[in-house]
Amino acid sequence: MRQQPKPPLDLFGVQSATDRARQYAESSLCKALRYNADSEREERLKAHQCPWCWYFRRPVIAGQAFTEWTCSGCGAEAQHANTATPRLCVACAEKYGLCVQCTGDIELRPRKKLERK
Repeated sequence: MRQQPKPPLDLFGVQSATDRARQYAESSLCKALRYNADSEREERLKAHQCPWCWYFRRPVIAGQAFTEWTCSGCGAEAQHANTATPRLCVACAEKYGLCVQCTGDIELRPRKKLERK
């Protein structure tokens, strides 16, 4: 299968690519600084999310549809307001000290046991 021909190189294309790359770099740097400072720690912990999910994975793109999901920890079934379903229910996230989104440690600390100390 042959690829579609790409548009020829021109100044507008270079300027657009440069602007997008600069914006992405600046956005990434801002996220990294917020992550490093953990300036929204209280709000993040209330949402039961690790620093990675809170600072780097937001905003989440999701469909507007109530979605059935099952908790990876206890197997409880629930409904979520959109298609960006969590992996853990709040009870399991609190019990294990894990992120509801990625199931990583809530503070990204290395672990040797599933149970929290």
